[in-house]
Amino acid sequence: LNSADPSSDGAPGGAHFDPNHWQPLRVPTGALVDEHGNPIIDDSDPSTYTDQTFLNPHWGAVKPFAMGGIHAFRSDFFPPPPMAGSDEPYTDALGRAMTNDEAYNEQVDEILTMSANLTDRQKVIAEYWADGPRSETPPGHWHALAHGVSYRDRNTLDDDVKLYFAIGGAVFDAGIAIWDCKRVFDYVRPISAIRNRYAGQQVLAWGGPDMGTMLIDGCTWQPYQSLTFVTPAFSEYTSGHSGFSAAAARVLTEFTGSGEFYNPDDLTVLLDEDFNADGIPDVLGQHIVGVGRNKFEHSPSQIVMLQWPTFEDASNEAGISRRYGGIHFQDADMRSRAAGWELGARAVDLAQQYWTGQAVPAYAKQP
Repeated sequence: LNSADPSSDGAPGGAHFDPNHWQPLRVPTGALVDEHGNPIIDDSDPSTYTDQTFLNPHWGAVKPFAMGGIHAFRSDFFPPPPMAGSDEPYTDALGRAMTNDEAYNEQVDEILTMSANLTDRQKVIAEYWADGPRSETPPGHWHALAHGVSYRDRNTLDDDVKLYFAIGGAVFDAGIAIWDCKRVFDYVRPISAIRNRYAGQQVLAWGGPDMGTMLIDGCTWQPYQSLTFVTPAFSEYTSGHSGFSAAAARVLTEFTGSGEFYNPDDLTVLLDEDFNADGIPDVLGQHIVGVGRNKFEHSPSQIVMLQWPTFEDASNEAGISRRYGGIHFQDADMRSRAAGWELGARAVDLAQQYWTGQAVPAYAKQP
């Protein structure tokens, strides 16, 4: 989750941890607000907060579609994340050699630096891909993008059955692989890591909605997220957004025979899609946010336009959006991108076997 299990001897990431002072992360419900209208917590009033518990802890044990054995896949794509305090050698997702402790501290500090230097564009990216509670979720977001591809390519019903079958299988397997790692490694989120590392120190960071960058006590650091959600209720390593997005992007690339998403010379206007709710039909592979139209605060100060030339560009932006938002570290993002890309390829291959009649359905196999 966001701090160690109370039965453990040390916090995820290897930092010192006293189980006698452990408590889960508390998230405001919005029942109580400050003078600015921001939700706050009254520890004496349980109606003002919820205590996080691990969401869907069983999912890594679900039988996959095309991934194969979960243990082999984890071994191939997800080495253990860096442990604070360890001098053992570690190679990060970018191929750089250092100690575990160096990698841990570098990746924690990267998120703090991003927080202090968030641009309006990065905030738009963080919000567009957030897909939090009461949304279509990250897998659903990619199904929505596939709607536009279907419209652009004038898919038949037969085409769409195949496309959504393959995407569904890919994101299904991505969820299994990611949640398996979340339970196995039980790794700390940035909100806990930064608060623990910099408690009692003044640090530069995003200060809250419309507060910009300011000096704060490290123990009060918060991600750029909705104040009634803050950080997901499951551990950090690995990244669902990165894995789901890469898997779906690979399916779209293979299925369409091209990675092309946004083409300025051939704009596809989606007559039934208006993701940013500006009253103007969306263009495929593009997202526009007007002045003050962000949801977590009243940014941006100028119109921001996101465009993704390829499906992979879009999936990579979805991955890094979680670092801009203060939700994931570098290695969870990058390793999950690679894993998702592979899972997408496996899903397309098996899906093709089904729709060409080469695969033998499980229900037709002999016991």
